[in-house]
Amino acid sequence: MRRLSGLIGVLICANAFAAAPAVEFDAVNGRVESIRDLDIGGTLYHVSFDHAFGANLFVGDPAGANAAVDAIIDVLNPHDYFVDNGHPTQVAVFWVVTDPLGAPGVSACLSGYLPGTCQFEWTNVGDYFNNISEAAAAYFERVPTEVNIDVLPGDTANKVYPNKAGQLPVAVLSAADFDATQVDPATLKFASAEAGPVGAVVIADVDGLFGPDSIAKFKVEEAGIFCDDTEVSLSGETYAGEPIVGIDAIDASECQSGGCHAY
Repeated sequence: MRRLSGLIGVLICANAFAAAPAVEFDAVNGRVESIRDLDIGGTLYHVSFDHAFGANLFVGDPAGANAAVDAIIDVLNPHDYFVDNGHPTQVAVFWVVTDPLGAPGVSACLSGYLPGTCQFEWTNVGDYFNNISEAAAAYFERVPTEVNIDVLPGDTANKVYPNKAGQLPVAVLSAADFDATQVDPATLKFASAEAGPVGAVVIADVDGLFGPDSIAKFKVEEAGIFCDDTEVSLSGETYAGEPIVGIDAIDASECQSGGCHAY
């Protein structure tokens, strides 16, 4: 078991931001990542840009990315939108080019709001293709709460054999400020292949601390664990929609040659 604590990052005043790290392309998620985090009504959101709609202009340009976020804040009120919608896990803002042939076009939308050229609008992720003609998008995603998980509860060795079929129990542990029984099993995603749980989740106190925990089982052969992996992650949401993530160390060193799963 690897114990984690608190929210990722530091909560700050509303409409204030953490220092912006370098802006770079995240090939896995297809996003221009590492923009900055925004505290909206006490809930922390990570802001990133969709690479597919020209936001690659921000790669290596933190100032431009921050200017774009500032433009959203100037034109829209994220606090009202997010609070009215109950702090959704993910929403998006799209720049719509009302005059795509006129100067300065899409680039201006990405660097700042120009009345008559661009407009911003919130939309539910996944619905925008049916509603608007998008030029670029910024995603606001809730920063997950880090929780404690325990692979093979009660077994400190945590030996996992990626090339052997079987079920691997993983416990989400309760803490002083977290009730693991409120985790929604349907949202759980385990390891790199994001495997879902097998069968019903068991509620039991596996560590003798903070009350009942939630134990789910996952098929090892579906988890996407490599022979040289030293840790695995588990993500999901509570019934209230709060995203969570946990990490625990494993020992997969005894994986037999030629049997490792590669996803």
